[in-house]
Order: sequence, then structure tokens, then C-alpha cells
Amino acid sequence: MRRLPLLLRLALTLALTLALWTPAARAAGQLGYTLSDRPAAGGGAWEVDVLLEGARAGAAVTFVLSAWGDGATQLELLESEPGPAEAGDRSWRLSASASGRARLRYRMPVFAAGSPGHERHGLLTARGPEHAFGYSWSTLVDVRVDGALFAGPRRLELVASGVEPYTEVVTGWAGSAPGRQVVELDARMGNAPIVFGRPRARIEDARVEVFQFGRGPERSEVVAQVVRSTAPLFARHLGQPAPRPYRAFVTDLRGGGMGSEFGLRIGSAEGEPAGASPWLSALVAHELFHHWLGSGLAEESPALVWFKEGFTEYFALWQVAAAGLVPRDGFAQRLLEHAAIAAARSSAGQVAFGDADVTWRDGDGPNETLVYSGAPLLALCMDAELRAAGHPGLFELVHDLFLLERPYSLLDLRTWMETHDLGPRYQRSIAGRALPSVDDSLALAGFTRVQTPVDLAYLGIQADGPSAGATILALDPDGPAFEAGARVGDVISGFWPARGDPIDVSGAEVDYSFGLAAFAPGYPGSYIGVVRDGAEQQLFVEPRLLVGAGALPGWSAQGTAAFFRYEP
Repeated sequence: MRRLPLLLRLALTLALTLALWTPAARAAGQLGYTLSDRPAAGGGAWEVDVLLEGARAGAAVTFVLSAWGDGATQLELLESEPGPAEAGDRSWRLSASASGRARLRYRMPVFAAGSPGHERHGLLTARGPEHAFGYSWSTLVDVRVDGALFAGPRRLELVASGVEPYTEVVTGWAGSAPGRQVVELDARMGNAPIVFGRPRARIEDARVEVFQFGRGPERSEVVAQVVRSTAPLFARHLGQPAPRPYRAFVTDLRGGGMGSEFGLRIGSAEGEPAGASPWLSALVAHELFHHWLGSGLAEESPALVWFKEGFTEYFALWQVAAAGLVPRDGFAQRLLEHAAIAAARSSAGQVAFGDADVTWRDGDGPNETLVYSGAPLLALCMDAELRAAGHPGLFELVHDLFLLERPYSLLDLRTWMETHDLGPRYQRSIAGRALPSVDDSLALAGFTRVQTPVDLAYLGIQADGPSAGATILALDPDGPAFEAGARVGDVISGFWPARGDPIDVSGAEVDYSFGLAAFAPGYPGSYIGVVRDGAEQQLFVEPRLLVGAGALPGWSAQGTAAFFRYEP
């Protein structure tokens, strides 16, 4: 066969290339970010330069900042091209140039650690003496082209200030780098921690990278241990891989924790207890599990936050107990504590999990308390009932939701429960308002009821209520509170130390019962706060011990080996 002339071959090659380069591919273009740290007194700022290239000429380009993080982020527009940007609600709109370019440069404030702004908006970017910490979702705008979310590659460049100690860049995308870090991403940017500062401690291996910043107690070893122990099990149970390495951040800029698609954050503030604890292990596992339930598996509606958060709490408690990181008796004890909290401070019996009109995020109010303390009781009950009916257990539900390959809905939960012998439970505890009995669920799971004698703190107070806000009605003239200066008519504003365990005081035969179950004995500096004549004061008191007069109800985990196994 005679070969085609060179020019003709080149023309055909060019035509084929243009044919394969579809309009969608041309429209995708490329998106670049440059984030620069600017430390200063009072917190300083982060400056971001966003450049879109390769869009359709004249395309409508919208730069949008997520409202995640409570929507308080204030951005200052520094520059835009071509021409001035049209401002919206945390958004700016431009028309792409003839060459398909659109650019936006803006500055966002960084709160100083401990400032009023930081206290009000703890999920937004903050700076301490040794590092600045933020999240990409509340820092980097996303981009829409002609109304559609940008679906092309992204290049992120993060530049440290060069000012000590903010000279290292550490992110959930790529770990640590000195001075400057470049990240190449596909269309999914997700939510990642971003830190400028030198870690005080770091652990880096093939499975986990932990970076600790600030001046709080050392927690990097505990975090690493929990991730190493639980991440492979979560991945196996759900049939979804765990990141390798998984990145975790410990910081003193905020307490609690936060899980995201590209790593978790755990608080470690000055003055907090050092070392491992069941609470800390469960917290790390909770935030880790959000990699799957919350990031990888999203809910269709905010009305399902009770499932995302409450069931995550249960899975975390179960897994750290199953892995031997906390005693299995402690698993039961923590659920008993959740039951006591739900009964005292939640909307239990007032709202239904299946009600789409409930506002669950009410600032740690009764609805949010029900999410974190009531929903785990439902998860426990479902797990125990599933196993009693011959099913593998509750992890199967989350595994099957992943198979939908879309955000899950309340109807999905109902359908799954009805096909797994849990239709009546759905009607009672999701469509209806009845929380399951934690005692019945623990018994069904194989736990055995026990009672442990405990000492009670006798104050010698009779009041018209069991907690802060109660008025003193009578005092034992020979009691500790009277000797400390308490008087009839005082309003109790608080006391320290408080006991968190649900103590049974029915065996204590006393007339002055205030504080028996709630006041923890044996601490120096114990006090009662009272309001008298409009003025508040602290009365230091030495409570009298009633040795063994109370009982701490609990459960023995002997006989629960099968319950703490899960075979997909």
C-alpha cells in the first residue's frame, strides 16, 4: 500500500485529535489555587488566588464558598479578571475571557486563638503561637461553569510565610512539606485540614501519619494506635478501602474532634489530662468512621444527621471495645451514660427521628443531644435485634447503603430495616418516638446485670430540685453545707466536682439528699456555688462520706464474645 503524503497524514492526525477532544473536555479546563499564609498580630490572614483556564469563551463562572463551618467566613475581594466580579452570598460571578480565563483573588481573616471570634466560630481558620489551622471547605472557593460544578483537574499550591514558626505546610491531601506544597487533585477536592506550622510531634509510617501542634498533652501515640487498630476493620466491615496513609491532626486550638474526607482533627488543649482514655479512643474512632459515614457515604437530607452522627457514635464505641482498646464493660457503661443524658436533657419522646421537619442542629440543645445520646441507643438495639434474628449485625446496613452509589434517604433506611426483620422497630423508634431500653438491648447482646457499691457524698442539703437552680429548703445543722456557710433560701448555682455516672441512692436513708448521686467525693477544693441576695459566692465544703451506700448499675461483658465479632 502506498503511504499517504506527510502533510496529509499530519492533517488527518490533527483532525482525529480535535475529534477526540470533545466539547466537554474542552470545557473542563484546569483550575489552580495558590494559598499564602500572612501571619500578623491578631491572627493575620490567608490570601487565595484562583485561576480557571480553558473554559468556553464567555462562560458564566461562579466562585462559591461553602457555608460549612457556620457560614461566618468573611472574604475580602482583592482582584478579579476579566473586569469586576458580581458579588452574591459568599459568591462572585464573572464571564470567562475570550481565551477562557477567569481569575479571583481574595483574603480571609484568621482568628487569633482564644479571641471572641475564635470562640464563636471554632470550625473556621485560627492561629495560635505555633501554628495556623483551617479546613479547605471554609477556605477555598469552589467553581461553577455555566451552572455546573467544575469537573476538571485542580492544582493547589500552598505557600508558607517564611516567618517562624509558620514555615512548614501540612495538609490532609499530601502530608508535610517545608515552605511550599503542591497538590495535584482530580475533580474531587473534598475537605482537608490545612496547617502552617512545625509539628511538635509526628508519627509517619505506611498506615498512618499523625501531626501534633500546639501545647496540649501528647496524644499523637493514642491517635496512631486507634487508627492502626480500627481503620482496617472499618474497611473490611464496609467493603470500602481506608486511605493509606490516613492523616490525623492534633491541635490545641479547639477541643473535641472533627472528621473529614482527608483526615481527622483531635483537640488537645493545655490543662487536659494526658495519656489514653476510653473517651479519647472512642472520639478518635468516631471521627475516623466519618471517612465512610459522612464523607464517602452522604445523606440525602440534613434531617438524617441523627443517623450520621448517632450511629457513628455507636460504631465507634463498638469497634474500640471489639479491638480491645477499651474494656467491653466500658462499652455498656458509656451507653448507660448516653441513656441518662437522653432521658434528662434531650427531646426524647417529643420528636421522631423520622420527622423531616426537625432542626437537629440546635447548638447542643435538646434535639442535638438526642442525636448524640439517643440515636446510639437505637443503633445498639438494632444491632442486638439483627444478631438475634440471625443477621451479621449493624455494619451490614452501612455496607449496603454504599451499594446504592448515591446519597441515602430515609426511605432507604426504612426499606432495609423492613427486609431485615426490623420493620416494627422502625415504626416504634423512627416513625414513632419511643427510644429503646438500653437495659433490654444489653441483655439481648449477652451482657449480665451487676451492681457495684460506691461511696456517696453527703452535704446535708434538702432542696426543691436535684441540680443547679434548686433552692435550699432545709439544712442539717450538723452537716457539711451548713458548716461551710450555706443558708436556707440560697439558690444553688452549681457545684464541683460533679459525678457523671448514674448512681442509685435508694439505699441511703437520709432526709437531706441533695447531691448524693451528683457530687463526687474525695476531691480537695470541693465547693458549692450559691446565690444569696443577688450575689454569687463559692462555699468550700468537705462532704461526709457514706461508705458503700450507693450502687453503680453496670453490666458484665462475660458472654458477649459473639456480639463483638462481625463477619461480613
